[in-house]
Amino acid sequence: MQIVTDNGSNYKKACELLIAEYPHIFWQPCAAHTINLMLKDIARFPEVDEVVISAKRICRFFYNTKRLHEKMRNTVGGELIRPNATRFGTVFIFLQSYFDKKDKFREWMVSADWRNSEWRNEPDFDYVENCLTSSKWWTDLKWVLDSVEPLYTMLRYADQQKNGTTSGFQLRMTNAIHMMEAHFGSGTDEFKKYMSKVAPRVSHLYTDTLLNAANVLDLEGHYKFKRSQSPDAADKLTRVISQIAESSQEAMMVMKQFLNFRANRGMFSGTMARLAASNMTASSWWLLYGGDVPLLQKYALRIVSQCVSSSGCERNWSTFALIHTTIRNRLCFEKLDDLVTVRYNLRLRIQQREIEREERELDAISIINDTALFQQDNPIMDWLNNSMSESSPVLDEDGGPSQIVIEEIRREKCNAEQAARWLAPPSDVITMPAPPRFEPPLIFAYKRNLVTPANLILPSFPIFPLSLNPSPPELFAVIV
Repeated sequence: MQIVTDNGSNYKKACELLIAEYPHIFWQPCAAHTINLMLKDIARFPEVDEVVISAKRICRFFYNTKRLHEKMRNTVGGELIRPNATRFGTVFIFLQSYFDKKDKFREWMVSADWRNSEWRNEPDFDYVENCLTSSKWWTDLKWVLDSVEPLYTMLRYADQQKNGTTSGFQLRMTNAIHMMEAHFGSGTDEFKKYMSKVAPRVSHLYTDTLLNAANVLDLEGHYKFKRSQSPDAADKLTRVISQIAESSQEAMMVMKQFLNFRANRGMFSGTMARLAASNMTASSWWLLYGGDVPLLQKYALRIVSQCVSSSGCERNWSTFALIHTTIRNRLCFEKLDDLVTVRYNLRLRIQQREIEREERELDAISIINDTALFQQDNPIMDWLNNSMSESSPVLDEDGGPSQIVIEEIRREKCNAEQAARWLAPPSDVITMPAPPRFEPPLIFAYKRNLVTPANLILPSFPIFPLSLNPSPPELFAVIV
Protein backbone atom coordinates (compact mmCIF):
# COMPACT_ATOMS: atom_id res chain seq x y z
CA MET A 1 0.00 0.00 0.00
CA GLN A 2 2.86 2.43 0.78
CA ILE A 3 6.58 2.62 0.06
CA VAL A 4 8.78 4.97 2.12
CA THR A 5 12.17 5.99 0.72
CA ASP A 6 14.60 8.89 0.79
CA ASN A 7 14.01 11.87 -1.47
CA GLY A 8 16.60 10.87 -4.06
CA SER A 9 15.59 11.20 -7.71
CA ASN A 10 16.48 7.56 -8.35
CA TYR A 11 14.07 6.40 -5.63
CA LYS A 12 11.36 8.71 -6.92
CA LYS A 13 11.72 7.46 -10.48
CA ALA A 14 11.67 3.81 -9.40
CA CYS A 15 8.53 4.38 -7.34
CA GLU A 16 6.83 6.19 -10.21
CA LEU A 17 7.42 3.17 -12.44
CA LEU A 18 6.09 0.88 -9.74
CA ILE A 19 2.99 3.00 -9.10
CA ALA A 20 2.25 3.14 -12.83
CA GLU A 21 1.94 -0.65 -12.80
CA TYR A 22 0.30 -0.94 -9.37
CA PRO A 23 -1.92 2.15 -8.85
CA HIS A 24 -2.96 1.16 -5.33
CA ILE A 25 0.60 1.78 -4.06
CA PHE A 26 1.59 5.20 -2.67
CA TRP A 27 5.07 6.67 -2.42
CA GLN A 28 5.84 8.51 0.82
CA PRO A 29 9.07 10.56 1.01
CA CYS A 30 10.83 9.83 4.29
CA ALA A 31 9.71 12.54 6.72
CA ALA A 32 12.86 12.26 8.85
CA HIS A 33 15.06 12.67 5.78
CA THR A 34 12.96 15.61 4.57
CA ILE A 35 13.25 17.41 7.91
CA ASN A 36 16.99 16.73 7.90
CA LEU A 37 17.16 18.45 4.51
CA MET A 38 15.28 21.42 5.96
CA LEU A 39 17.83 21.64 8.76
CA LYS A 40 20.64 21.33 6.23
CA ASP A 41 19.31 24.32 4.31
CA ILE A 42 18.84 26.33 7.51
CA ALA A 43 22.38 25.47 8.65
CA ARG A 44 23.69 27.34 5.58
CA PHE A 45 22.29 30.68 6.79
CA PRO A 46 25.25 32.89 7.79
CA GLU A 47 24.03 33.55 11.34
CA VAL A 48 23.61 29.81 11.92
CA ASP A 49 26.76 28.74 10.09
CA GLU A 50 28.89 31.12 12.15
CA VAL A 51 27.72 29.59 15.43
CA VAL A 52 28.16 26.02 14.15
CA ILE A 53 31.69 26.66 12.85
CA SER A 54 32.68 28.26 16.15
CA ALA A 55 31.25 25.34 18.15
CA LYS A 56 33.06 22.81 15.97
CA ARG A 57 36.35 24.66 16.40
CA ILE A 58 35.95 24.59 20.19
CA CYS A 59 35.05 20.91 20.05
CA ARG A 60 38.17 20.08 18.03
CA PHE A 61 40.31 21.84 20.62
CA PHE A 62 38.85 19.79 23.48
CA TYR A 63 39.01 16.49 21.63
CA ASN A 64 42.44 16.97 20.04
CA THR A 65 44.30 15.91 23.20
CA LYS A 66 43.34 12.88 25.21
CA ARG A 67 44.17 14.46 28.57
CA LEU A 68 42.28 17.65 27.75
CA HIS A 69 39.31 15.61 26.54
CA GLU A 70 39.24 13.67 29.79
CA LYS A 71 39.60 16.89 31.78
CA MET A 72 36.69 18.48 29.94
CA ARG A 73 34.49 15.42 30.43
CA ASN A 74 35.15 15.32 34.16
CA THR A 75 34.76 19.09 34.63
CA VAL A 76 31.55 19.73 32.69
CA GLY A 77 29.98 16.38 33.52
CA GLY A 78 29.81 14.58 30.21
CA GLU A 79 30.60 14.52 26.52
CA LEU A 80 29.71 16.86 23.70
CA ILE A 81 27.53 15.10 21.13
CA ARG A 82 29.59 15.52 18.00
CA PRO A 83 27.61 15.95 14.77
CA ASN A 84 27.29 13.31 12.08
CA ALA A 85 28.10 14.55 8.57
CA THR A 86 25.11 12.79 7.00
CA ARG A 87 22.60 13.69 9.73
CA PHE A 88 22.12 17.44 9.78
CA GLY A 89 19.74 17.23 12.73
CA THR A 90 22.71 16.14 14.86
CA VAL A 91 24.31 19.56 14.32
CA PHE A 92 21.65 21.12 16.51
CA ILE A 93 21.85 18.27 19.02
CA PHE A 94 25.56 19.13 19.12
CA LEU A 95 24.74 22.77 19.93
CA GLN A 96 22.22 21.68 22.56
CA SER A 97 24.92 19.62 24.29
CA TYR A 98 26.90 22.86 24.68
CA PHE A 99 23.96 24.77 26.08
CA ASP A 100 23.12 22.02 28.56
CA LYS A 101 26.62 22.47 30.04
CA LYS A 102 26.70 26.28 29.82
CA ASP A 103 27.15 26.95 33.55
CA LYS A 104 29.85 24.30 33.91
CA PHE A 105 31.79 25.65 30.93
CA ARG A 106 31.63 29.27 32.15
CA GLU A 107 32.67 28.27 35.65
CA TRP A 108 35.62 26.31 34.28
CA MET A 109 36.77 29.16 32.00
CA VAL A 110 37.20 31.60 34.92
CA SER A 111 38.87 29.12 37.25
CA ALA A 112 42.57 29.03 38.08
CA ASP A 113 42.63 25.41 36.94
CA TRP A 114 41.88 26.53 33.37
CA ARG A 115 44.14 29.59 33.31
CA ASN A 116 47.14 27.64 34.66
CA SER A 117 46.50 24.51 32.59
CA GLU A 118 49.18 22.92 30.44
CA TRP A 119 47.25 23.89 27.29
CA ARG A 120 47.34 27.65 27.87
CA ASN A 121 49.93 28.12 25.12
CA GLU A 122 47.90 26.26 22.49
CA PRO A 123 46.81 28.38 19.48
CA ASP A 124 43.07 28.07 20.14
CA PHE A 125 43.24 28.42 23.92
CA ASP A 126 42.31 32.12 23.93
CA TYR A 127 39.65 31.62 21.26
CA VAL A 128 37.92 28.92 23.31
CA GLU A 129 38.06 31.02 26.45
CA ASN A 130 36.72 34.14 24.73
CA CYS A 131 33.77 32.25 23.19
CA LEU A 132 32.75 30.31 26.27
CA THR A 133 32.91 33.40 28.50
CA SER A 134 31.10 35.63 26.01
CA SER A 135 27.44 36.35 26.71
CA LYS A 136 26.92 37.16 23.03
CA TRP A 137 28.22 33.74 21.96
CA TRP A 138 25.79 31.96 24.27
CA THR A 139 22.94 34.28 23.22
CA ASP A 140 23.56 33.54 19.55
CA LEU A 141 23.68 29.81 20.27
CA LYS A 142 20.40 29.98 22.19
CA TRP A 143 18.77 31.92 19.34
CA VAL A 144 19.77 29.23 16.85
CA LEU A 145 18.39 26.51 19.11
CA ASP A 146 15.10 28.33 19.59
CA SER A 147 14.82 28.85 15.83
CA VAL A 148 15.07 25.16 14.97
CA GLU A 149 13.47 23.65 18.08
CA PRO A 150 10.08 23.12 16.37
CA LEU A 151 11.74 21.24 13.51
CA TYR A 152 13.89 19.31 15.97
CA THR A 153 10.68 18.24 17.75
CA MET A 154 9.19 17.12 14.45
CA LEU A 155 12.35 15.18 13.66
CA ARG A 156 12.02 13.31 16.93
CA TYR A 157 8.41 12.45 16.15
CA ALA A 158 9.08 11.34 12.57
CA ASP A 159 12.05 9.20 13.56
CA GLN A 160 10.13 7.10 16.10
CA GLN A 161 9.49 3.60 14.82
CA LYS A 162 6.16 3.07 16.65
CA ASN A 163 4.55 6.47 17.20
CA GLY A 164 5.75 8.25 14.05
CA THR A 165 2.74 7.47 11.84
CA THR A 166 0.78 9.34 9.19
CA SER A 167 -1.94 10.14 11.71
CA GLY A 168 -1.13 13.36 13.49
CA PHE A 169 1.91 14.28 11.39
CA GLN A 170 0.26 17.10 9.49
CA LEU A 171 -1.24 18.59 12.67
CA ARG A 172 2.12 18.50 14.42
CA MET A 173 3.88 20.06 11.44
CA THR A 174 1.31 22.87 11.39
CA ASN A 175 1.93 23.48 15.09
CA ALA A 176 5.70 23.55 14.47
CA ILE A 177 5.29 26.24 11.80
CA HIS A 178 3.11 28.30 14.18
CA MET A 179 5.84 28.03 16.84
CA MET A 180 8.42 29.30 14.36
CA GLU A 181 6.10 32.16 13.46
CA ALA A 182 5.77 33.08 17.14
CA HIS A 183 9.56 33.02 17.55
CA PHE A 184 10.42 35.16 14.52
CA GLY A 185 7.27 37.26 14.42
CA SER A 186 4.44 37.00 11.92
CA GLY A 187 5.35 38.40 8.52
CA THR A 188 8.96 39.25 9.41
CA ASP A 189 11.79 38.81 6.94
CA GLU A 190 13.42 36.18 9.17
CA PHE A 191 10.26 34.09 9.25
CA LYS A 192 9.86 34.33 5.46
CA LYS A 193 13.51 33.33 4.98
CA TYR A 194 13.11 30.21 7.12
CA MET A 195 9.77 29.32 5.56
CA SER A 196 11.35 29.53 2.10
CA LYS A 197 13.30 26.40 3.11
CA VAL A 198 10.52 24.67 5.03
CA ALA A 199 7.36 25.23 2.97
CA PRO A 200 8.49 23.62 -0.35
CA ARG A 201 9.64 20.44 1.39
CA VAL A 202 6.47 20.24 3.48
CA SER A 203 4.41 20.56 0.30
CA HIS A 204 6.48 17.78 -1.24
CA LEU A 205 5.61 15.53 1.71
CA TYR A 206 1.88 16.02 1.17
CA THR A 207 1.72 15.70 -2.62
CA ASP A 208 0.06 12.43 -3.74
CA THR A 209 0.67 10.71 -0.39
CA LEU A 210 -1.47 9.28 2.39
CA LEU A 211 -0.76 12.17 4.78
CA ASN A 212 -3.75 14.26 3.70
CA ALA A 213 -6.15 11.33 4.04
CA ALA A 214 -4.64 10.42 7.42
CA ASN A 215 -5.12 14.02 8.54
CA VAL A 216 -8.87 13.74 7.81
CA LEU A 217 -9.09 10.54 9.87
CA ASP A 218 -6.95 11.85 12.74
CA LEU A 219 -9.06 12.16 15.88
CA GLU A 220 -7.48 15.28 17.37
CA GLY A 221 -7.91 17.11 14.09
CA HIS A 222 -11.49 15.83 13.81
CA TYR A 223 -12.78 16.70 17.29
CA LYS A 224 -10.74 19.86 18.01
CA PHE A 225 -10.31 21.47 14.62
CA LYS A 226 -13.06 19.77 12.58
CA ARG A 227 -10.65 18.90 9.76
CA SER A 228 -13.11 16.37 8.35
CA GLN A 229 -15.61 19.20 7.69
CA SER A 230 -13.35 20.75 5.07
CA PRO A 231 -14.53 20.03 1.48
CA ASP A 232 -10.92 19.92 0.32
CA ALA A 233 -10.00 17.33 2.98
CA ALA A 234 -12.99 15.15 2.09
CA ASP A 235 -12.01 15.32 -1.59
CA LYS A 236 -8.48 14.12 -0.81
CA LEU A 237 -9.82 11.23 1.24
CA THR A 238 -12.18 10.30 -1.59
CA ARG A 239 -9.26 10.16 -4.03
CA VAL A 240 -7.25 7.90 -1.73
CA ILE A 241 -10.16 5.54 -1.03
CA SER A 242 -11.00 5.24 -4.73
CA GLN A 243 -7.37 4.34 -5.37
CA ILE A 244 -6.97 1.65 -2.71
CA ALA A 245 -10.52 0.21 -2.54
CA GLU A 246 -11.06 -3.24 -3.99
CA SER A 247 -13.97 -2.01 -6.12
CA SER A 248 -15.84 1.17 -6.97
CA GLN A 249 -18.87 -0.14 -5.11
CA GLU A 250 -16.83 -0.63 -1.94
CA ALA A 251 -15.29 2.83 -2.30
CA MET A 252 -18.78 4.33 -2.50
CA MET A 253 -19.85 2.47 0.66
CA VAL A 254 -16.74 3.66 2.51
CA MET A 255 -17.46 7.31 1.70
CA LYS A 256 -21.08 6.84 2.70
CA GLN A 257 -19.92 5.59 6.11
CA PHE A 258 -17.50 8.52 6.29
CA LEU A 259 -20.52 10.84 6.46
CA ASN A 260 -21.42 9.26 9.81
CA PHE A 261 -17.92 9.95 11.13
CA ARG A 262 -18.01 13.49 9.74
CA ALA A 263 -21.35 14.21 11.44
CA ASN A 264 -20.37 12.44 14.72
CA ARG A 265 -23.20 9.97 14.56
CA GLY A 266 -23.44 6.74 16.58
CA MET A 267 -20.38 5.85 18.67
CA PHE A 268 -18.54 8.91 17.34
CA SER A 269 -20.82 11.20 19.35
CA GLY A 270 -20.11 9.60 22.73
CA THR A 271 -18.11 11.28 25.47
CA MET A 272 -15.91 8.23 25.84
CA ALA A 273 -14.91 8.38 22.17
CA ARG A 274 -13.98 12.07 22.52
CA LEU A 275 -11.90 11.47 25.63
CA ALA A 276 -10.18 8.43 24.13
CA ALA A 277 -9.21 10.44 21.04
CA SER A 278 -6.58 12.34 23.01
CA ASN A 279 -5.35 9.38 25.08
CA MET A 280 -4.60 6.67 22.54
CA THR A 281 -3.18 6.23 19.08
CA ALA A 282 -5.41 6.68 16.06
CA SER A 283 -5.14 3.01 15.08
CA SER A 284 -6.21 1.89 18.58
CA TRP A 285 -9.09 4.36 18.58
CA TRP A 286 -10.43 3.20 15.22
CA LEU A 287 -10.13 -0.41 16.34
CA LEU A 288 -12.27 0.29 19.43
CA TYR A 289 -14.76 2.88 18.21
CA GLY A 290 -15.06 2.24 14.49
CA GLY A 291 -17.36 -0.76 14.73
CA ASP A 292 -20.39 1.16 13.47
CA VAL A 293 -18.65 1.78 10.14
CA PRO A 294 -16.78 -1.48 9.39
CA LEU A 295 -15.67 -0.61 5.86
CA LEU A 296 -14.40 2.84 6.87
CA GLN A 297 -12.74 1.22 9.88
CA LYS A 298 -10.97 -1.25 7.61
CA TYR A 299 -9.39 1.45 5.44
CA ALA A 300 -8.88 3.93 8.27
CA LEU A 301 -6.72 1.39 10.11
CA ARG A 302 -4.63 0.91 6.98
CA ILE A 303 -4.15 4.63 6.43
CA VAL A 304 -3.51 5.98 9.94
CA SER A 305 -1.07 3.21 10.91
CA GLN A 306 1.38 3.80 8.05
CA CYS A 307 4.86 4.99 9.02
CA VAL A 308 6.33 8.23 7.70
CA SER A 309 10.02 7.42 7.99
CA SER A 310 12.50 4.84 6.74
CA SER A 311 14.89 5.43 9.65
CA GLY A 312 14.29 1.95 11.07
CA CYS A 313 15.69 0.40 7.89
CA GLU A 314 18.59 2.86 7.83
CA ARG A 315 19.56 1.90 11.36
CA ASN A 316 19.55 -1.74 10.33
CA TRP A 317 21.72 -1.02 7.29
CA SER A 318 24.07 1.02 9.45
CA THR A 319 24.54 -1.92 11.80
CA PHE A 320 25.35 -4.20 8.88
CA ALA A 321 27.86 -1.65 7.55
CA LEU A 322 29.46 -1.40 10.99
CA ILE A 323 30.03 -5.16 11.12
CA HIS A 324 30.71 -5.98 7.46
CA THR A 325 33.93 -4.00 7.02
CA THR A 326 37.13 -4.38 4.99
CA ILE A 327 38.46 -6.56 7.81
CA ARG A 328 35.35 -8.74 7.96
CA ASN A 329 34.57 -8.67 4.26
CA ARG A 330 33.85 -12.36 3.62
CA LEU A 331 31.25 -13.07 6.26
CA CYS A 332 28.54 -15.35 4.97
CA PHE A 333 24.95 -14.27 5.38
CA GLU A 334 24.12 -16.45 8.39
CA LYS A 335 27.16 -15.32 10.37
CA LEU A 336 26.56 -11.66 9.48
CA ASP A 337 22.91 -11.93 10.48
CA ASP A 338 23.88 -13.53 13.82
CA LEU A 339 26.42 -10.79 14.58
CA VAL A 340 23.88 -8.05 13.80
CA THR A 341 21.30 -9.73 16.03
CA VAL A 342 23.73 -10.08 18.93
CA ARG A 343 24.94 -6.49 18.60
CA TYR A 344 21.38 -5.15 18.51
CA ASN A 345 20.40 -7.13 21.59
CA LEU A 346 23.54 -6.08 23.45
CA ARG A 347 22.78 -2.45 22.70
CA LEU A 348 19.23 -2.83 24.02
CA ARG A 349 20.56 -4.45 27.19
CA ILE A 350 23.14 -1.69 27.74
CA GLN A 351 20.51 1.00 27.21
CA GLN A 352 18.14 -0.68 29.63
CA ARG A 353 20.80 -0.88 32.31
CA GLU A 354 21.69 2.78 31.82
CA ILE A 355 18.05 3.73 32.17
CA GLU A 356 17.68 1.72 35.34
CA ARG A 357 20.89 3.14 36.79
CA GLU A 358 20.27 6.79 35.94
CA GLU A 359 16.46 6.58 36.35
CA ARG A 360 15.75 8.67 33.30
CA GLU A 361 13.75 8.27 30.11
CA LEU A 362 15.53 7.40 26.90
CA ASP A 363 15.69 10.37 24.54
CA ALA A 364 14.24 9.27 21.20
CA ILE A 365 16.77 11.41 19.32
CA SER A 366 19.60 9.21 20.63
CA ILE A 367 18.34 6.58 18.20
CA ILE A 368 19.30 8.88 15.34
CA ASN A 369 22.90 8.97 16.50
CA ASP A 370 23.04 5.18 16.18
CA THR A 371 23.24 5.62 12.42
CA ALA A 372 26.74 7.06 12.83
CA LEU A 373 29.52 4.61 12.08
CA PHE A 374 32.11 6.15 14.38
CA GLN A 375 30.97 4.45 17.57
CA GLN A 376 34.23 2.64 18.21
CA ASP A 377 34.51 3.20 21.98
CA ASN A 378 31.68 1.13 23.35
CA PRO A 379 31.47 -2.37 24.89
CA ILE A 380 29.75 -3.74 21.82
CA MET A 381 32.69 -2.85 19.57
CA ASP A 382 35.10 -4.39 22.08
CA TRP A 383 33.12 -7.63 21.94
CA LEU A 384 32.92 -7.53 18.15
CA ASN A 385 36.60 -6.84 17.55
CA ASN A 386 37.91 -9.23 20.21
CA SER A 387 35.81 -12.04 18.81
CA MET A 388 37.85 -12.07 15.60
CA SER A 389 41.12 -13.88 15.11
CA GLU A 390 44.23 -12.63 13.39
CA SER A 391 43.66 -14.92 10.42
CA SER A 392 43.17 -13.88 6.83
CA PRO A 393 40.03 -11.74 6.41
CA VAL A 394 38.83 -13.59 3.34
CA LEU A 395 37.16 -16.43 5.24
CA ASP A 396 34.44 -16.81 7.86
CA GLU A 397 35.70 -17.26 11.38
CA ASP A 398 33.24 -20.02 12.12
CA GLY A 399 30.46 -22.00 10.50
CA GLY A 400 30.30 -24.33 7.54
CA PRO A 401 32.57 -24.41 4.48
CA SER A 402 33.62 -20.92 3.51
CA GLN A 403 31.78 -19.32 0.63
CA ILE A 404 35.09 -18.53 -1.06
CA VAL A 405 35.88 -22.23 -1.21
CA ILE A 406 32.53 -23.08 -2.75
CA GLU A 407 32.83 -20.28 -5.29
CA GLU A 408 36.32 -21.33 -6.32
CA ILE A 409 35.28 -24.96 -6.70
CA ARG A 410 32.37 -23.97 -8.90
CA ARG A 411 34.52 -21.63 -10.96
CA GLU A 412 37.14 -24.24 -11.63
CA LYS A 413 34.43 -26.87 -12.32
CA CYS A 414 36.09 -29.41 -10.11
CA ASN A 415 34.61 -32.87 -9.91
CA ALA A 416 32.92 -34.25 -6.81
CA GLU A 417 35.99 -36.23 -5.74
CA GLN A 418 38.22 -33.14 -5.75
CA ALA A 419 35.62 -31.11 -3.88
CA ALA A 420 35.23 -33.77 -1.20
CA ARG A 421 39.00 -33.97 -0.75
CA TRP A 422 39.37 -30.19 -0.48
CA LEU A 423 36.50 -29.74 1.99
CA ALA A 424 37.15 -32.82 4.14
CA PRO A 425 38.12 -31.54 7.64
CA PRO A 426 41.33 -33.13 8.95
CA SER A 427 41.36 -34.41 12.52
CA ASP A 428 44.76 -33.05 13.42
CA VAL A 429 47.22 -30.33 12.51
CA ILE A 430 48.86 -30.72 9.12
CA THR A 431 52.02 -28.74 8.53
CA MET A 432 53.51 -28.76 5.04
CA PRO A 433 56.55 -27.00 3.57
CA ALA A 434 56.17 -24.00 1.32
CA PRO A 435 55.22 -24.84 -2.26
CA PRO A 436 57.71 -24.20 -5.05
CA ARG A 437 55.13 -22.17 -7.00
CA PHE A 438 51.75 -20.62 -6.27
CA GLU A 439 48.64 -21.07 -8.36
CA PRO A 440 45.03 -20.12 -7.49
CA PRO A 441 42.56 -20.83 -6.08
CA LEU A 442 43.15 -20.16 -2.42
CA ILE A 443 41.87 -23.22 -0.51
CA PHE A 444 41.09 -23.52 3.18
CA ALA A 445 39.24 -26.40 4.78
CA TYR A 446 38.11 -26.32 8.32
CA LYS A 447 35.69 -28.13 10.55
CA ARG A 448 32.63 -26.38 12.02
CA ASN A 449 32.83 -25.60 15.73
CA LEU A 450 35.99 -27.69 16.04
CA VAL A 451 38.16 -24.96 17.56
CA THR A 452 38.07 -21.31 18.45
CA PRO A 453 39.38 -18.84 15.83
CA ALA A 454 42.47 -18.16 17.95
CA ASN A 455 43.65 -21.77 17.44
CA LEU A 456 43.84 -21.47 13.67
CA ILE A 457 47.51 -21.80 12.66
CA LEU A 458 48.70 -20.21 9.43
CA PRO A 459 52.15 -20.46 7.86
CA SER A 460 54.06 -17.36 6.86
CA PHE A 461 53.70 -18.08 3.13
CA PRO A 462 50.61 -17.80 0.90
CA ILE A 463 48.56 -20.99 0.97
CA PHE A 464 47.75 -22.31 -2.50
CA PRO A 465 47.48 -25.81 -3.99
CA LEU A 466 50.32 -26.83 -6.26
CA SER A 467 47.87 -27.82 -8.98
CA LEU A 468 44.15 -27.97 -9.62
CA ASN A 469 44.22 -31.71 -8.88
CA PRO A 470 46.10 -31.80 -5.57
CA SER A 471 47.01 -34.98 -3.84
CA PRO A 472 47.05 -34.92 -0.01
CA PRO A 473 50.77 -33.99 0.26
CA GLU A 474 50.16 -30.98 -1.94
CA LEU A 475 47.36 -29.46 0.21
CA PHE A 476 49.17 -27.02 2.48
CA ALA A 477 46.22 -25.48 4.33
CA VAL A 478 47.14 -25.70 7.98
CA ILE A 479 44.08 -26.55 10.05
CA VAL A 480 43.60 -27.24 13.73
